[in-house]
Amino acid sequence: MMQGVLEHLDQGISVFDAKLRLVLWNRRFVELFNLPTELVHHGTAFEEIIRFNALRGEYGRCDVDDLVRRRIAQALLFEPHRADRTRPDGSIIEIIGNPLPGGGFVTSYSDVTVSRQVAGNLRQSNDRLDQMVERRTRALQASEDRHRAYAEMLEATVRHMPQGVCVFDADLNLVVANDGFFEATQVPKSFDIPGKPFEHFMLYNAHRGEYGPGDPPELARRRVENARKMQPHSFDRVRPDGTVIEIRGNPIPGRGFISTFTDITARHRAEEALREAATMARAMLDAPGLIVLLLTLDGAILDLNDSAAASLGWPKDELIGASVLRLMPRDAATRRLEFAQQAVAEGRAIHYEDERDGRWFD
Repeated sequence: MMQGVLEHLDQGISVFDAKLRLVLWNRRFVELFNLPTELVHHGTAFEEIIRFNALRGEYGRCDVDDLVRRRIAQALLFEPHRADRTRPDGSIIEIIGNPLPGGGFVTSYSDVTVSRQVAGNLRQSNDRLDQMVERRTRALQASEDRHRAYAEMLEATVRHMPQGVCVFDADLNLVVANDGFFEATQVPKSFDIPGKPFEHFMLYNAHRGEYGPGDPPELARRRVENARKMQPHSFDRVRPDGTVIEIRGNPIPGRGFISTFTDITARHRAEEALREAATMARAMLDAPGLIVLLLTLDGAILDLNDSAAASLGWPKDELIGASVLRLMPRDAATRRLEFAQQAVAEGRAIHYEDERDGRWFD
């Protein structure tokens, strides 16, 4: 079940032990870096993967041996790290690493090529129940310690994930949740009890207004019924304090489901600001009697309103893409461009007046 949880993530995961040997990974890790399957197996040295990437140009032009030495030395520090790597194909991978108790480190890899423009997303998980059952059924076997360590490492993997993650089993009882889950949802840490029913979380949220007005038990019941369907879901929730949480869930066939929680308040506000700016720009373009031109810094017309087209004396569709340097007297056009460039450089509005054919333009 533990490996199944990792395979449902859209982030790559790798775990190296204190001797820098690969002990845990998922399919997404292999896909993101196009690694050959024969290279990725239990016990693969960290050095082998770094050298493979260096030889195929993953780190650009470099002295391969020197780069491998430096990367190994850095890894042996077992320090938290976070960085973006631009791959040769132009994609950007966000790499987040955290040390594990007792040595080693867990690293997540996310394709943030698009999300870097606004903000980003991870689905990560862990489920220790299956491993706990396996440990109990094999309590008399010599490999008990190895299985226990494996389960603990998987739990540590979830605990160190940067996004909020929770896993509920097929009976809708909590398996594991990390600190990010409790921070994003503001559910008390006292709820962090393996086996705690999903319904308790829903009732708590309903009573504090997370789901809006209504009868709390009924609001909670609906969400429990939806959860029992074990269907993939993705939506944004606006919390009472105005923060926006992106919630994504995926079923683990026959085992329960995993959900991730990401605070996207900043991205949500940026998108809202863009919508408001677009609305304002359109309102300006549609304002009667107001001459509005949207120009590039070299004078090409991106858009204009009917008043501007009438002022220039050309049909509107023929003016899109034209240069004001060809439509106005050069000195007047040059002066307007200089004011526009000054406004952009100084980040403020520039006010000026001009006269054309006896008419004043403000």
